[in-house]
Amino acid sequence: MGNIVSYLRWRGDLSLEQYPFNEVDNLVLSTLAYVNLTDVVPVQGQGTSVTICEAAEIYFEKHDDAELASLKSTFIAPPILLKDIAATNRFCNARLSEYVDVINEATQFAALTISLDDNTYYIAFRGTDTTIVGWREDFQMSFQTVPAQKMAVGYLEAVIPDHEQCFRIGGHSKGGNLAVYAAAQCKDNIKGQIMAVYDNDGPGFSSDVLTSTEYQSIQSKIIRIIPEFSVVGMLFEHNPPHKIIASSAVGIMQHDPMTWEISGDSFIAKDELTPRCRFLNQIFDTWIESADAPHRERFTKDFFDALGAGGATHMAQVANGGMNGFETVLTAFIKSDAKTKNVVGKFFQALAFNFRKINLLELIKSKVLLRNIGVALLGLFFLCVPEFALRVLGMEFFAVIFCFSSYKLIRYGIMWRKKQPVKLYRVILFPLAAIIALIFLTEATVLSVSESFILGALLVANAYMVFVRAVKGLKKGDRFWPFDAVSSIISLLLGIVSFVTMDSQMAGYITYVGLYLLATGISEIAVSIYNNIQNNDEQ
Repeated sequence: MGNIVSYLRWRGDLSLEQYPFNEVDNLVLSTLAYVNLTDVVPVQGQGTSVTICEAAEIYFEKHDDAELASLKSTFIAPPILLKDIAATNRFCNARLSEYVDVINEATQFAALTISLDDNTYYIAFRGTDTTIVGWREDFQMSFQTVPAQKMAVGYLEAVIPDHEQCFRIGGHSKGGNLAVYAAAQCKDNIKGQIMAVYDNDGPGFSSDVLTSTEYQSIQSKIIRIIPEFSVVGMLFEHNPPHKIIASSAVGIMQHDPMTWEISGDSFIAKDELTPRCRFLNQIFDTWIESADAPHRERFTKDFFDALGAGGATHMAQVANGGMNGFETVLTAFIKSDAKTKNVVGKFFQALAFNFRKINLLELIKSKVLLRNIGVALLGLFFLCVPEFALRVLGMEFFAVIFCFSSYKLIRYGIMWRKKQPVKLYRVILFPLAAIIALIFLTEATVLSVSESFILGALLVANAYMVFVRAVKGLKKGDRFWPFDAVSSIISLLLGIVSFVTMDSQMAGYITYVGLYLLATGISEIAVSIYNNIQNNDEQ
């Protein structure tokens, strides 16, 4: 099935007069808001505009491929999407204007106005980017009106009265929330010019917003679209979605609009959210309901203050700081207010409450849980001491070989004394293995050379086993087979890198291996718990 890029290439030759505006056009324009159009599109109040064709030409003249790759954006695709939109008859002459892009300590907000060939306008609000302040606002929406929402209202009231035409308003993620809030809170005379409000997997509101007369006045115009695994779009309180749709991604990655599946001029509909999504949303709902507004407010402040404690302004900077960055965050969080720790405690209570259907004895007997806990702990060890992890792994590997071979030799010695038959090749094999292992353990130079080879061999072997599991899962219709396929590719690439470098001091590479092991272990634990719950429900 296609996505919005294939839609543009298939329907892009048709004008809006030939083929009227539809729900997929809405997503195209909402996603366009993620592109940084500073110094490309005229700013709000300037009174001028540029066509999308002109904007694309200016944008790609200003940014080369290397710069585009380094841009801080929630999704990688929008710059490419701008080029695809500009190549269509449908949108190439649409005019962009009233561009706003604000980022400061209090808010992250961006919007632009798009004049369409059907004599209507579309106002697109940007969703959350990778800035910490943007994510802070998302959490704040559960207990207060945030600056971005107020700015969205002001934007509508500044832009719409200057035009007589009708407007569609929309956005993806936080942008969808801003579109709904702005439409509800703007002046009544402006509401009359609003044709539709598109909320594409945006977070909800506090209950007082949903029950307000302002919200009720535009509720019939709201078109809410979410993927079948929606987490962001199910946060806080909502009215039922207008449409649940299919996505080519797995799990929470379905939030990415570039993965939403399209057939013709509409999204592929699904009947309901996936069971795994409903289970995850139950956990978040239980947690949010258990914490009142003051507790949520204190938690949000302490949590995001902790993320920025080391000077980070983007989420990626926290991760790129490695263990030192996480140590700074953890230290700041430990010193947080008692209310914050209470909210964290309630989260674990919500986990326990929703995991009550787990048959723990059955899970332990299957050995899956214990094995994956071991994988996650190994990944955590690699992350904590990357400079020593490979040396320890090599020593453990050869220590196991030496101990096992020694055990076999002792056993064969006892069998020989009892005059029981012993195969000759085993008598030769295990002493040889013990001697080789001992050499590797005692000779640092030899051990150093072998460490990367051992890790590479283990990663390649793991890639093969996970790939076999993915193939079996595909044949059985297992919904998790794409996860196994991706995991297999990552493991193979990491293994090849280990073979090629043959360097036991590559701490940066070991950090990536640690992240892979930790993520794989945690994901496999989650999958095994989910399958356990599903099996118990069926019984």
